[in-house]
Amino acid sequence: MIMLLGDVHGDWDVVVRASDQAKRAGAAALVQVGDFGWSATIERLARAKPPTIPVYAIDGNHEDFGWLAERTRGWTTEVAPGLTFVGRGDVRTIAGIRIGFLGGAESVDKKWRRTRLQAPDIAGEFLWWPEERITAEQAARLRDAGRVDLLVTHSPPDTVIRRQFPPSGLRMFDIDPAAWIDVSACAVELVRAALGNPPLVCGHMRGHVTDDGVTILDINEAVLLKRDFVVRPDAA
Repeated sequence: MIMLLGDVHGDWDVVVRASDQAKRAGAAALVQVGDFGWSATIERLARAKPPTIPVYAIDGNHEDFGWLAERTRGWTTEVAPGLTFVGRGDVRTIAGIRIGFLGGAESVDKKWRRTRLQAPDIAGEFLWWPEERITAEQAARLRDAGRVDLLVTHSPPDTVIRRQFPPSGLRMFDIDPAAWIDVSACAVELVRAALGNPPLVCGHMRGHVTDDGVTILDINEAVLLKRDFVVRPDAA
């Protein structure tokens, strides 16, 4: 059994509390679905107060990608004791579950976020980075990895987003829904299909949704996943 955790946006206390909760419930690990808030600050906090069980986390679209590039070069790296960044396209067996990981997502708010060149003094996780987007190479790495029991991504598949979230959400960000192409969500869709549509857990969308084997976790939401892949809210 593992526990899954939604977007935390740099709130390390949420991660520590979730790891405590997971340990009490008998989970072997905590797996987080991106928008973790990867930065030098997170590394420092994790070293000062380690989690009580192993934590595996991916990247979303709100991260300090400059720091990630320097610290991990995009590859799976133990950033601090008990805290592991899992690179895009990697596959890990955790608590007997073969999990494929694919971080990254498209930002609908990037029009209002500056780049490092435009704002060199702003903390990296508040900037917009082109590295947020899933590349064809990263998607192919996971697609070619063979069977997985579970996919953990930041972005939901494109068809799930279109079914569950109205176009008005894009208009709020001054985006024309008819012209919008979510490259990262399409990559997740294609990878999942190539792997036989295994169960998928993700975040990114601000709300809890289940749709055709896909579970979208809300911000700070923690759920337990048992070996039969039934995701349920934790009652602890």
